[in-house]
Amino acid sequence: MNSPRILFTHAAIFNCSIGLGILFVYQQLFEFLGMAPIPSNPLFLHLFAGLVVIFGIGYYWASRDLQNNVAVIKMGIIGKMTVFGLVLGHFLAGNVTWHLMAIASMDFVYAILFMSALKKHQSISALA
Repeated sequence: MNSPRILFTHAAIFNCSIGLGILFVYQQLFEFLGMAPIPSNPLFLHLFAGLVVIFGIGYYWASRDLQNNVAVIKMGIIGKMTVFGLVLGHFLAGNVTWHLMAIASMDFVYAILFMSALKKHQSISALA
């Protein structure tokens, strides 16, 4: 993705979609992803979903003003690499299916694209 505006808008949509999905249809998502048991108390899932949406809002802000949201982007890189690493570990241990691994792989791709966008931004800022 050439434009940081497009990249971070896309990431915002991705995060908000995942977060809202977890918030409102987690039971169906757990079944689709082959994850059991489905939690009887979804509080921690809802807290996680809220954080995913909040990060999505941060990516939207970054899409509108990269200069003033560098810290949000750095947190996004850390968050996306953390999600990818944790899911990969559970995938390798046989705890989750390839469905969840595929979704988490998108976080890895976003982290790489975020790093590239940040590096380009910092190179341009250094020239100014």
